[in-house]
Amino acid sequence: MKKLKLLSGSLLLATLLSFGACELINPAEGIPAYVHVKSFTVAPNPDIFPGSLSSKITHASLFVEDPGGGPNQSFGVISLPATVPLLLDGEYDLNFEPVIKANGNSFSLENYPYYQTVQVRRTLVPGEVDTLVLMTQYKKETKFSFIEDFDDGTVKYFNRNLEPTSPNSLVVFEENAFEGKSAKVQLDTANAGFIISTQQTFPIDVQQTGFVYLEVNYKNDIPIEFGVIGVDVLGNENPVFEYIVLEKSEWNKIYLNLSELIVAIGDPEFRFAVRGIIPFDTETGQLSREKAEVWLDNIKLVHF
Repeated sequence: MKKLKLLSGSLLLATLLSFGACELINPAEGIPAYVHVKSFTVAPNPDIFPGSLSSKITHASLFVEDPGGGPNQSFGVISLPATVPLLLDGEYDLNFEPVIKANGNSFSLENYPYYQTVQVRRTLVPGEVDTLVLMTQYKKETKFSFIEDFDDGTVKYFNRNLEPTSPNSLVVFEENAFEGKSAKVQLDTANAGFIISTQQTFPIDVQQTGFVYLEVNYKNDIPIEFGVIGVDVLGNENPVFEYIVLEKSEWNKIYLNLSELIVAIGDPEFRFAVRGIIPFDTETGQLSREKAEVWLDNIKLVHF
């Protein structure tokens, strides 16, 4: 019996020690405060004229600073809208960097270099939800080599037809436009494709400008491709189409990161282009549709 009692006491002691160890390894967590980010859009900046303020900020990078001198914390990239739990209590500075899908790719999330970081000071209370509607601005250092918005009824830049067998070009319309006026290319079985570029060339040195992006609002019945045409000192052209944009039945926004492509081409000046063609049906060998439309708006070449 004594042996049994001794064994029972040992088991009790081991159990108590085990629970104590668990508490040390997994201490009780506090109640978080919550920050709900409802949306992230772009507001005017009186220092510059960026044209349209349309945006597609799909994510945000969150960094929290303690104004009292405590440790700063990074909470990584969050998909918007989002409710973020923060094990914090008191006054903090919440810093949100706008993040976009570069080239429309969900696996290429990038802090958009031309949008300002948004800082908001909040008193965080455990168990409570603080809802934020965030608005950023283009940084005042941002430059726009061109803004093609069609609002004056003309096509200023993308007016060079590179498809000699097709009369297709961008035509400005107000009906069904994204904002104000937009332009579209209309395709049919007689003229099933188009290649359009800027008439003007633009000198770009990525070492000076840093990143170079092309922003576009678009709506398209068929896949289209955006490209860069390098122009050497003799005027010879080197077209490279690298960015495929799939069909969208509703207006969408894309941010194309042209930086690496411009460096790879290496020419001193560039034109910018878009092309498309009604696809063929592999089974019938015929065009997959009789008509198609490609709408474009607010095409902006952006850099520092």
